[in-house]
Amino acid sequence: MPAAAEYGLTTFANPFSDIGRTAAQSLLSILQGGAIEPNCKRLPMMLIERSSVAPAKNLF
Repeated sequence: MPAAAEYGLTTFANPFSDIGRTAAQSLLSILQGGAIEPNCKRLPMMLIERSSVAPAKNLF
């Protein structure tokens, strides 16, 4: 059980396998002579709502 679950904290499920696969593909491309360019890869994440989530209070 993740520590966040023990305390009821809302968190994101990070796609670690996808992150590793994407990093490895980028590294292989560079090692095979590909251009080194700054880039940003967006991978989908899932919000895991636990007891730390509540409706916003009306401030006005």
